[in-house]
Amino acid sequence: MIMDKKNILLVLSCVFLSVGITGCVAMSPAKPPLPAVINIIPPSPDLPPEIAAFSGVWEGKWGAVQDTVIVIEKIDAKTAEVLISFGEAERTGIRPQNIYHYQTAAVLPGPIIQWKISNRDSRDDCPCTVTLKLNKELNRLTAFFTFERIKSKWRADLTRSTTEKVLQ
Repeated sequence: MIMDKKNILLVLSCVFLSVGITGCVAMSPAKPPLPAVINIIPPSPDLPPEIAAFSGVWEGKWGAVQDTVIVIEKIDAKTAEVLISFGEAERTGIRPQNIYHYQTAAVLPGPIIQWKISNRDSRDDCPCTVTLKLNKELNRLTAFFTFERIKSKWRADLTRSTTEKVLQ
């Protein structure tokens, strides 16, 4: 079979296009890593609704550049079991990246959820405080990551998501 110039150009274009698309996909930032199973325990029915509303899966970005997933797996009037995951933030110097961890946090008046991270726990930039607040409609979560040593604060705006979506 003899191929004319048009067919050769068409084949080469398809090869370059598929390589280019695959390269773009491979270079996109990684989603926040998560464990294979997320176990959300529904809050007690007698828990005030403004505290119970924290329960579940939240997705957003730190500083509009780094994907994050925060899961409130269990919550009562005093404590919350939190899973927090940080995605990749290429060429930003932001840390941590591509990591998740579990934290037991305090439920404080407001209500807010808050915990502290010491520098021996994982970060050179710490001690740090992480604070989670819900809006009045209870459908948006704002997270603050405050670095006490360097007097800096990162903000993440998160919306409610589902376990199925974040584990895809």
